[in-house]
Amino acid sequence: MSQQILDFLTTSKDNITSLGTEYIPHVLTNISTGQVVGYITAAMVLALSYRIYNMTMVPQKLRHLPHVPFSKTFPTIINPVPVDIYENDLYITHYKEHGLVVEMQEGIWRVSIANPEYAKKLLMRLETFQKKGIFFGPTDSRLMARFLGSNNILFQNGLDWKRHRKIANPAFHRAMPVKLFGDLTQVLFKRLEAEGNRIDVHDYMQRFTLDVIGMAGFGFNFNVSYNTISHSMEDAKNQWVTIYNEIIKGGAVISFAVFPWVERYFLWALPKRRELHKKLDKLNGLLSEIIENKKRIIRQEGYETSGDDDTEKDLLTMMIEANETEKLGGLSDQELK
Repeated sequence: MSQQILDFLTTSKDNITSLGTEYIPHVLTNISTGQVVGYITAAMVLALSYRIYNMTMVPQKLRHLPHVPFSKTFPTIINPVPVDIYENDLYITHYKEHGLVVEMQEGIWRVSIANPEYAKKLLMRLETFQKKGIFFGPTDSRLMARFLGSNNILFQNGLDWKRHRKIANPAFHRAMPVKLFGDLTQVLFKRLEAEGNRIDVHDYMQRFTLDVIGMAGFGFNFNVSYNTISHSMEDAKNQWVTIYNEIIKGGAVISFAVFPWVERYFLWALPKRRELHKKLDKLNGLLSEIIENKKRIIRQEGYETSGDDDTEKDLLTMMIEANETEKLGGLSDQELK
């Protein structure tokens, strides 16, 4: 019986091989090159259409939740509007009524929450709701991925998160630098009083925030509250606020957020985007220089890591101090940024 089955399979294989050898050339000789190209093109179009359909439709498992369809967010890509306007038009209602909404960001459908109870459950159940690194991967070369980084305390889990937290913990458990905030606020008020009755509040708040980030975060004086933002890049006192604002503005372009692959694979064809990357290189160079200078000071003989003015130390200094005393698992300069 087994021999009969073997003979049958052998015969069937020979017949199939013979059929393929005789029939396939016959089919190919009756199909023109144009038809082959047409079939391939049609297959590619169908595959691309299916891909776009899957990307723009809310996933089946999330459709029971309040969501904003892609058809409503797409117009904001074609005709960009300020973030606060389209957020208010598309999402705020859902946040108020349900505390959450399903939205597309970075080409991925996500559940965004705005309810304290939901947030508490999310943050307390770290084993269940782990950070997936869906914003930026370790090799992501896009503008905001390079600006914010992926290997930091915001995107890490487990041992990596604990390693970052151990270094950052002293800096974030100290008293607030009251004197620093007071001094910067006085500078801001003087500038507002000098402006008269018409004040660009958004501009001043943005520059004031950058001053706070620079002084409280890095111990670096951007000196932007004293200058107008209209100065050129050649103005050394104002170049950093210009670079910072351009990077933030570039990162808010919705089209690159919805279609992240464009920047990943076609940056060579986007000269304006490449220019922003060069400016980011310059800003990162400044931060690297600040870190090196602080390390040099901290490593000097006689330097005291604690004193009466600890509350006025910037965050970077305190993190470097903690990092210098950490024998195992310290942070790299890139992680300190």
